[in-house]
Amino acid sequence: IMQDSLTNQVSALLGEAKELENNAYHHTTTSDNAKIHKQDQTTPPSWSMLEKSAAKYYQACFLMKGYMRENSSSNENPTPEEFAQTKESYTNDIEHYEKHAKSLLD
Repeated sequence: IMQDSLTNQVSALLGEAKELENNAYHHTTTSDNAKIHKQDQTTPPSWSMLEKSAAKYYQACFLMKGYMRENSSSNENPTPEEFAQTKESYTNDIEHYEKHAKSLLD
């Protein structure tokens, strides 16, 4: 996978994951909102949306890990310096998004 293509795929997955996550917490209808405000309660998030969101986060992490595996021994495209930068960035992103995905499922 070329890095630009991978970046686009990862960005798309993370965008979809975030949208699902937001929708999970804001899935109530207008009438539900009126009832909630009257009763001063909150509606639990949509668990199926949270599961789908977590799956998208994990899928993005899987793609980033695959890129690092495929390019860890390459001396060409990307250059070792570029790969080192990308690896550091992806490692931080993977750690962040895997923890976040796990928290959605807890």
